[in-house]
Amino acid sequence: MPYNTQRLFVVLAALVALLAGAGVSWWTQHSTPYKTVAGTLWPVTPPLAAVTLTDHNGQVFDRARLRGRWTLFFFGYTHCPDICPSTLGMLNDVAQRLKGSPAGEQLQFVFVSVDPERDTVATLKSYLNYFNPHFIGLTGTPAAITALTQQFSLPVARQGTGQDYQVDHSATLILTNPDARQYAVFSSPHQSALIAQDLMGLIQ
Repeated sequence: MPYNTQRLFVVLAALVALLAGAGVSWWTQHSTPYKTVAGTLWPVTPPLAAVTLTDHNGQVFDRARLRGRWTLFFFGYTHCPDICPSTLGMLNDVAQRLKGSPAGEQLQFVFVSVDPERDTVATLKSYLNYFNPHFIGLTGTPAAITALTQQFSLPVARQGTGQDYQVDHSATLILTNPDARQYAVFSSPHQSALIAQDLMGLIQ
């Protein structure tokens, strides 16, 4: 076999193997026959990069606490005037609808503050207890929070000065799977019944 032909054969074989591997990876993550009604399944992505934040009980929250569990992320802040309270109330309704189901047993709800300057551990704990004491609140350094929002491609922008500033943020919900990979997104407007239906269909 001529050298050029042999080289082309090797390149094509490698390309076929690469595409086959990608197909297997996609099938492994999205082999569920369930068709979502509110969420959008995400293309296969690498596991989240290492992240170290602090939860509302003062404990370290890192990637190890994502592995083995499904996690539904929502990013906001306690001084948020409208989106955050309404979304957290909606998520509490989702949690109630999931009670007794496999999804309810395997899913953790995580609220990540995009305003670490004001959202201390104590502030987050008091705030989340109002909605659902089982929700996990996270805060940390601005750099650590930015690193996480960037992994999810979520925009965050501080508006205003002084202590009455606001923070523009997305209302999108992010679902990660037990491998700590982004699995699905739920864009607003949110309907708790439809989100709960999707979560019960996806998490078996």
